[in-house]
Order: sequence, then C-alpha cells, then structure tokens
Amino acid sequence: MNVMDFEPCNPSLSRPSLPPQQPAVEMAPSDSAASDREKFVSWLFLIGSLMFLVDSILENLEGVSMSSLLHISASLVFTVGSVLFIPTSPKP
Repeated sequence: MNVMDFEPCNPSLSRPSLPPQQPAVEMAPSDSAASDREKFVSWLFLIGSLMFLVDSILENLEGVSMSSLLHISASLVFTVGSVLFIPTSPKP
C-alpha cells in the first residue's frame, strides 16, 4: 500500500488532481536556431562562471578569509552547474 492511497480524514484536505504530464517534445530541425542560441547562452554563462572562479582564486591569493573561502566555493559550484547545463545533442 502506498502513502498516496490513503484518504484524508477531512475531505477539505484532499489533494487536487494533477493534469497528466505532457510527453517530452523532440526538437524539430526548424528549432536549430533556438538550439544554437541555447548553446551560445550556456557557453557565455560558463565563461562568466569561470571569470568569477578566477577572481575568487586571486582573492584567496591575497589573503584567506571566511568570505574569500565562501566566494571560491560558491564560484566553483556555479561553474560546475554551468558545465552541467550545457545542452547536448540527442543521440539518434
């Protein structure tokens, strides 16, 4: 038995039914301009993230503080997220 199978004691607390999920939409060849734009924007985002990372490394070379350590860790996480966000071409 699943937790979702139980009915609430108070009918006013019942959850509304959710609409069915739409299937994933494959990009048509006409969407190549949008795909190119997404790749371009993702790469710009990655370059900006790397610039923040370099800035935080230089900040730590001048002197380590709690703020500089937070800056470098946030920049590193931001850069990793940017790399993971770069769109990839679907495999046929």
